[in-house]
Amino acid sequence: MSVKPHWTLYVLQQKAGKYYVGITDKTPQQQLKEHLSRPTMQWLQKYPAIKIVDTMDIGQLDKEEAQILENRAVRRYMQMKGIANVRGNNYVAQPTYMVWLKRLWDDMSLPALLIIVLQLLVILVLLLRNFIKYL
Repeated sequence: MSVKPHWTLYVLQQKAGKYYVGITDKTPQQQLKEHLSRPTMQWLQKYPAIKIVDTMDIGQLDKEEAQILENRAVRRYMQMKGIANVRGNNYVAQPTYMVWLKRLWDDMSLPALLIIVLQLLVILVLLLRNFIKYL
């Protein structure tokens, strides 16, 4: 049985008031140096990291478990700093995000959002039709 890696969650402050939330099995300082020396993600290329503003030891976990905690932290920071100002893990792409029905939607999921809206409209029409029958 292999030993699970020890993870640290970190938050980078970036230029233009942006933030990046990540996890690492190294030290956050080592991870910051890597981000500065070779920024691989478009978000980090566009908004270079300035400093580490928060860290949290999340313990020995499988990577998938650590990523779940990372996504929660990304969403929490999005609530605090604004959706357009934070990226990390599942939210590293740069689409437009919005919150509707307590869910985070990106512009790629707008067709699904449209289907939900249309279904709600159909339900409303059916309810109104039945209500009018009884008048």
